[in-house]
Amino acid sequence: MSDVLRLAVIGCGYVAQNDYFPVLASDEVRERVEVVAVCDTVPGRAQDTAARFGFGAGYTDLDATLAQAAPDLVAILTPIPLHFGQAVSSLDAGAHVYVQKTMTSTLAQAQKLTRRAADLNLVLTASPGQMLDDAHQFAAQAIADGSIGDVCFARGQGPHPGHENGTLNGADPAWYYQPGGGPLPDVAVYPLTSLVSLLGPVTAVTAASGRALKKRSWEGRPLELKEDDSWVLALDFGNGVLGSVHANFVSRKFNTPQVEIYGSAGVIQLGGWTNPSVPVEACLDPARAGGDGGWTRPALPAPANDYKPTVRDLLHTVDALRNGEPPALSGLQAAHVIDVIEAARRSAAEGRPAEVHSTF
Repeated sequence: MSDVLRLAVIGCGYVAQNDYFPVLASDEVRERVEVVAVCDTVPGRAQDTAARFGFGAGYTDLDATLAQAAPDLVAILTPIPLHFGQAVSSLDAGAHVYVQKTMTSTLAQAQKLTRRAADLNLVLTASPGQMLDDAHQFAAQAIADGSIGDVCFARGQGPHPGHENGTLNGADPAWYYQPGGGPLPDVAVYPLTSLVSLLGPVTAVTAASGRALKKRSWEGRPLELKEDDSWVLALDFGNGVLGSVHANFVSRKFNTPQVEIYGSAGVIQLGGWTNPSVPVEACLDPARAGGDGGWTRPALPAPANDYKPTVRDLLHTVDALRNGEPPALSGLQAAHVIDVIEAARRSAAEGRPAEVHSTF
């Protein structure tokens, strides 16, 4: 593989334009990866994007992108319902694949995708890469060395005000409220990924959901609402360890930790994107960590840059491929999170716990 990776980006919407493309266009990153193609079905958008950022050609057709640009890696930044088909086509064209969260709409799709990548000996990664974060690394080490004793309970949250209330630069938020959308694949995926990364696979889910807001609109027109906007999940990790995750499109403001891990001898709180000013706060067992057991804010390495976490996910995949190393982002773990989401939907619909059988 060339020292500079050839990247094709599929999807030129709000997230791509505001988070990914400015970084990919920077001189520092161009030394590692070259965007040889961008693709979007909106006429003219990909061509305008390529000209604006100095990327390769712009396309409206995925097959043409793959055939003509011959990328080493494809980054899929489109709406979730499109991920599976685009990822399969990219793998079949011989490219490694990075997929924005959530990797696919269903567990069956996720399992087919991971098997396809393995069969073709290609790399498949998916965001969010929570464990690339220094605060998560601190938590993992503290759990492993017993600094909070035995893990007993965990909590995570994925609050959001609703995408129609954000800055979308003209991108239509309607699909977030259609079947397969909603808070679970959009924002619950972050705390779920954190919790399974730190505690291991979920074995069962009990969930409830509701539609708190009966009317929503965007640019003066009503949005069709077919997904609930508020979810609460009770998670069973086995061996008596329980957890909870709430995710919604009704939180206008938030300033509390995104993840909390409660042990028999201590507590760890991770700020995440709900409380970024305090990335980690902890009460650690004095017998192992010293101190008086009170709240501390452990020092973390200074960030090397201000990239969004999902952009770091993509660059991690780039660097792993360039260095011939296995990436830390696991398609199997992403599939497990999707299994948990599907189980939550079954539980809410049936009014009883739903088992989760996948692992990673």
